[in-house]
Parts: sequence; structure tokens; C-alpha cells
Amino acid sequence: KIEPYTYQSNFVCSPPNPGLTITSFQDDMIYLPDQAIRFSAVISNNEKYPSQSVDEQWSKTYLELGLDPKSNTDDLTVHVNGEPLVEPQEYILEGRESVTTHVEIRK
Repeated sequence: KIEPYTYQSNFVCSPPNPGLTITSFQDDMIYLPDQAIRFSAVISNNEKYPSQSVDEQWSKTYLELGLDPKSNTDDLTVHVNGEPLVEPQEYILEGRESVTTHVEIRK
């Protein structure tokens, strides 16, 4: 005889809905070789559904800000919040949470 088996699961697997907004500190500026290019990057974990509650565990996401060394052919130095971007920066964001980073690029 087969016993009936029932279960209830609250597991949800949904990809994050990240956001990235780049804002220059000085619009329409022409940079000289010895000047740093500075901008802010707002990294956000946007809600996926209007009914999404920010305190739901599945609303949390892990995002990284990094630089692929193969793409840095001009040997630029990149700093995030004053620290060299040697390894990707990991951000753990809850639903609707955002973080602002300051990026500086120098030749």
C-alpha cells in the first residue's frame, strides 16, 4: 500500500533584479591624462514583483563590482571608495536596498 505524501514548501528561486546607475561628478568634462575620472555607481536590488516584501529571505541578493584584468589593456588603476579594486567588491543587498560607491580611474 502506498502512503499518501504531502508537503508544503516556501522555497522560491528567482534571479535578482539588479540595478546600476552611473553618475559623473562633473558633466561634460574633458579629462587630461593626469586627471582622475570620478563617478558614483549606485548598485541596487530592485524588487521583482510589486507584492514583494523586503523582509522575505528570497529578496536578498549578492552582487559584485569588479574589473576583468584582460579588459584593462591601458594599465588603468581603479579605486572604489578609496581602495584599489584588486578583487571584486561583494555587496549583499536586501530587497529595494541600494549602496552608493565612489569610483576613481587613473592612468
